[in-house]
Amino acid sequence: MAMSLAGLKHAALAPIYLYQAKQVKKSALRLPEPKGARQGTLVINDKLPNAQALNLMIVGDSSAAGVGCELQNEGLAKNVAINLQANFSKNAVKSNYHAIHWSLIAKSGDSSFDLLRRLFVMPKRSVEVMVICIGVNDVTKNTTTEQWQQNLREIIAISQRKFGARFIIFSSLPPMKDMPALPAPLNQLLGNKARKLDKKLKQICDNTNGVYYVAPTLTDTKNLSAMFASDGFHPSLSAYQLWASQLAGQISQSLLP
Repeated sequence: MAMSLAGLKHAALAPIYLYQAKQVKKSALRLPEPKGARQGTLVINDKLPNAQALNLMIVGDSSAAGVGCELQNEGLAKNVAINLQANFSKNAVKSNYHAIHWSLIAKSGDSSFDLLRRLFVMPKRSVEVMVICIGVNDVTKNTTTEQWQQNLREIIAISQRKFGARFIIFSSLPPMKDMPALPAPLNQLLGNKARKLDKKLKQICDNTNGVYYVAPTLTDTKNLSAMFASDGFHPSLSAYQLWASQLAGQISQSLLP
């Protein structure tokens, strides 16, 4: 079968992709995971002692872990919980939650397969809402679309079966073509791969009960650099705040009657 024009183009650019990938890996600024607690409790209404607590768990890769921030208080997980606390406090009677128990299980470099393995070996716990941020490392590790879809289905299955998650929220893959750390044409290659995986992610979410897809609006076209941390790869503090607010909005919409 004759190779498509796109295939020919990628084949011709393969040496450039390889060179740029090696250079990025060699020169990239490696930011640590932020310090601070990875679990906590936020009170919504202490006058409802008999009401239930919302068990929230955020899982995933370096973005879930808050890389790009110095402290966990500035990252994704704690800010999702803070936004939920504010949303539920405004609707305390309707929400019927007296507190939010939040926890973060995330590690830099994790792909969908790594996350699946991590969930498999974790001790069993009760989780009502699970937020999942994964996919960038599947792009860089060139996970096939077939394996990606299989991993996602197994992540959903174990989240529901083992942890009892009633609501599972996947965050979309970021716009990798816009990452300042990635030079052209490598950024286009990885951006296209990210879009393909993200499309499959949305399809699975749209066709699975209790599973939601959220595509946060994080890109400020007037000041794109402000959306990325100093490494040009991870979200900035302001991006994390926007992201957390939009994820919390979806959770609130799902839980508030």
